[in-house]
Amino acid sequence: MKRVEYNADGNYIAISVEIESQDFSILSIYGPNRDSPNFYHHLRDIQGELNDTFVILGGDWNCVLDPSLDCDGYLHDNNPMARKAIFNMLNDYDLSDPYRVIHANRKGYTWRKLNPLKQARLDYFLVSKELLFFLDFVDIGLGYRTDHSLVQIKFVLNNQSPGRSYWKFNTSLLRDTMYINLVRDVIRKTVSNYVVTPINVKNLETIPKAHLQFRICDSLFLEILLMNIREKSISYSSWRKKELIKKEQKLVDEIESLQVNLTEESVNIMQDKKNLLESIPRQSLEGVLLRVRARWYVVGEKPVISCL
Repeated sequence: MKRVEYNADGNYIAISVEIESQDFSILSIYGPNRDSPNFYHHLRDIQGELNDTFVILGGDWNCVLDPSLDCDGYLHDNNPMARKAIFNMLNDYDLSDPYRVIHANRKGYTWRKLNPLKQARLDYFLVSKELLFFLDFVDIGLGYRTDHSLVQIKFVLNNQSPGRSYWKFNTSLLRDTMYINLVRDVIRKTVSNYVVTPINVKNLETIPKAHLQFRICDSLFLEILLMNIREKSISYSSWRKKELIKKEQKLVDEIESLQVNLTEESVNIMQDKKNLLESIPRQSLEGVLLRVRARWYVVGEKPVISCL
């Protein structure tokens, strides 16, 4: 990180960093609610001071770029002077709205207010047009415990293949009763295959260790046991992930279907489904954190910029 700038009111933080030998300016934005073009003039000046090759701006702008596509239920055109200042900044620094590049005519909203229903795409990214070549995806997700929705963008800076990585055990499985029972079965089956004297493996936990003698040395038995547990862990994790994805996708599809034609009557139904969805990301997050911690031990990870 080469430089950091921010204002005391918390409306922006700007950092200048080097990624893959390229200079990036990354700015997180919280735009003023009032029609304030001066704020965006200041952002334009900051980009000039940082003078980096690539620019990524993202956040809650409190100002839409296209009222005809980005607003629903509004009676007035809000913040026209601020919008003009944003477009001037787009032209001055050759920036683009990647969401509109990919979804040219889609009506997608990131903020909602009820009674009466109002929706707008207030949260978005603006990036250097040169970065569009590296764009992997950009889309609007769902909101949790907030009236704003998640906006995701991902750039892949090169296409090099990742190096060989280690297997990372997902410790959250240790709280999964089904997985625990499967591992117990693996242990019983492995013991049964290599024990000298046949035993009732259903009561394996009660058998004294001195009575367990194997046809192979203990160290080799341990290696085989760990290999079998690893194989079962991988297959079960894969199955569980697929089931989780199916469950999540079903809820997401139902919520998105409700959002397309949202009415005051369907708001409560949508919120109930969002509450069900909330428990799923927590489970996924544990796996993400595990992979982040393990990443430093992996050779050749693909350089990726992910912004939420």
